[in-house]
Amino acid sequence: MADNSTNVSDIQMSESVFDWNIFSKVYWSVTGALTVVTNALLLLLILLRRKLWTFSHHIIASMAVVGVLFGAVYILPRWANPYGLDTPILCDITRQIGQSLVINLNIHICVISFDRYFAVMYPFHYPRRSTTRNLILLILAIWSVATSVPMLPLVTFRPVNASYCTIWANDLVAEKAFLFSIFSILFFLPLAQEKISDSTTQVRSEALVITTFIAFSYPALNPLMYGYFSPDI
Repeated sequence: MADNSTNVSDIQMSESVFDWNIFSKVYWSVTGALTVVTNALLLLLILLRRKLWTFSHHIIASMAVVGVLFGAVYILPRWANPYGLDTPILCDITRQIGQSLVINLNIHICVISFDRYFAVMYPFHYPRRSTTRNLILLILAIWSVATSVPMLPLVTFRPVNASYCTIWANDLVAEKAFLFSIFSILFFLPLAQEKISDSTTQVRSEALVITTFIAFSYPALNPLMYGYFSPDI
């Protein structure tokens, strides 16, 4: 009798895990595809309409490129791919790519906000500052900082390991210092959930999982919001 009850519980648990895996892969696939499509459409709209070739819209176009890469290079290979977390090198590299793209997205949003602020507060000085030279330097600075900083662990305290995916570095002091810098200086939002487990227990917060899903949906919805609320697009 006990064996039968145990078998039933094992079957129910396996079915639950199976259903969750299917939902997870479908969600990440749809989210990744929508992120690529919505950002690509926003980018094409700006490129094809000459009146949108302004200082502000070029920054938005650069942010749309980040969105396309976020879906195509991070979400789909790491989360929608069934073997994304099982391939050590892919797991290590895509984690840092995700951090880089999130930082890039956040810096773009901050720059767009400051750009609109200066355009409203200093309407006579703004045209003299919004030159092509300043635009190129600004975009290069954003991409350089967002790309180089998250890659530091891979060449310092947490190198890529071909045998297993490294969640935490052996040097926890360096790991914590790096994450603190990301949070406090670059305004990095924790959009990724890492699972910490040992041989006896695994803790998962359902609320955090739901929040993570919502947060990862933002890059897909961001172009739609810009397109809806911008009178020029």
